[in-house]
Amino acid sequence: MNEFVKILLSLSVSGALLLLLILGLKPLYKNRFSKRWQYYIWIVVALRFLLPFTPDTTIVGSLFEKFDTAAITYEIPTSPNVPISVDTGNGKAEEIQTNREITTAAMREPFNKYVYLFFIWSALALVLFVRKITVYQGFIQYIKAGNTDVSDIKILNLLSDCEEKLNIKTRVELSYNSLIASPIMIGFFRPRIVLPVRELEDKELSYVFVHELTHYKQGDMFYKWLIQIVVCTHWFNPFVYLLEKEVNKSCELSCDEKVITVLDDKEKREYGDSLISFLKPNNLYKSSLASVTLTEEAEQLKERLGAIMSFKKKGKALRILTGVLTVGIIFAGVFVGNYHEASASMPANIDNGLSIQSDDMPAMETLEFRGTTYYLVFNEAQLRAIGTGEYGMNQNYMQQADIQLSTDEWVPIGTWDNPFTGTFNGNGFEIAGLTMTGPDAEIIGLFGVAQNAHIYNVILRDCDIMSAGRNITGKSVGAILAIGQGSHSYDNFVYPKEKDYDEIFD
Repeated sequence: MNEFVKILLSLSVSGALLLLLILGLKPLYKNRFSKRWQYYIWIVVALRFLLPFTPDTTIVGSLFEKFDTAAITYEIPTSPNVPISVDTGNGKAEEIQTNREITTAAMREPFNKYVYLFFIWSALALVLFVRKITVYQGFIQYIKAGNTDVSDIKILNLLSDCEEKLNIKTRVELSYNSLIASPIMIGFFRPRIVLPVRELEDKELSYVFVHELTHYKQGDMFYKWLIQIVVCTHWFNPFVYLLEKEVNKSCELSCDEKVITVLDDKEKREYGDSLISFLKPNNLYKSSLASVTLTEEAEQLKERLGAIMSFKKKGKALRILTGVLTVGIIFAGVFVGNYHEASASMPANIDNGLSIQSDDMPAMETLEFRGTTYYLVFNEAQLRAIGTGEYGMNQNYMQQADIQLSTDEWVPIGTWDNPFTGTFNGNGFEIAGLTMTGPDAEIIGLFGVAQNAHIYNVILRDCDIMSAGRNITGKSVGAILAIGQGSHSYDNFVYPKEKDYDEIFD
């Protein structure tokens, strides 16, 4: 659950960063690039908010990894069970108790925190989304109740001509409604244009039809609901409401631009006059969620009229620049990234916290704790697998049961060429019967060579290593760790096999 929450938050951060980047570039493109481009570029931001696609190294991913590193610098909590040795700093060893049930104890606090966050987020997201659907359905029913189908053949033929010009094959219904002041289109798969009850000239009607049919052809209703999904998913992020506002504004500007591409200056003015004529103070419907409309608020109308009258077709050089900027924004969206889920960087044979058994490699379950993934070691085969195949020297391991080793010669974990750099938490469980008797062994111990590793809470019982390396004068010996290289080996306890040896503390 903590992984999901981190991914959600990182998506929210990366989406906001990309949105701010595009807004920061607005002085560059506002009066130069097409309104259509300015409308659809926000899809990149919407997808960045929603899709957890990310390369291995990204800005937001690195940021969240730093938070993870800071969060786990303290020791995992323990509970009374097994005696171990601790260096008190005065040269003496003091016994404390460790935990044999780390999974239950350690996970209790983060489980509650992240589960509570998840349920708060999901409850509010669901309530918000259901409310939007309810508002949409209520409005549709409200409009349908006041609709009167258009029966004028002349008007229907005009609509049919506009459909043919725009190559729209779907049948579009047409009706009047006294509850609205400006034309709107409703419906996803069964579109309907709803006209206010007033006299409209053929020219005005053709502008209305082309405008609304353009909305339908562009899929603006689907686009707007995609943005609503973003808003509901990231309801806690104020930037998604800014995204919603920008999309709604760009939607009408893009549609206007599409309509006026075939108009001369006189027709552009007539089209602008049509917008003004539909801007009435008694328009009962203000939201842009349930439909696409011909007009918006007065403050946007000025911008729309200015864009209509200043419209010019874009040259080749500007189209190339538009393409370059588009590619740049897409790359920025990818490399701003999001939190890299721990399981995504694990071996390919691990799925949903459980490794898949292969013919050559013992499977290990995994445990998520404070943003870190631990491989759980239950038996000898898994212990010997550390540092081989899929289970790298840089991973985190946690012992989960007493392990009785066979009499087979132990091969220390970590070499000069491939040192152990991860963490191993013995968790207070025993490893019994570790045996090394090879006369030519140069590195002797449970772990051979480690570098900046953490090895702790390990109990070795019946450890038999005293005869190993007897032919080597410069051998390195350490029951827990032979060669540390900046590593930390602590809270470990060793019981040699020979009865007359003293206990050895690492």
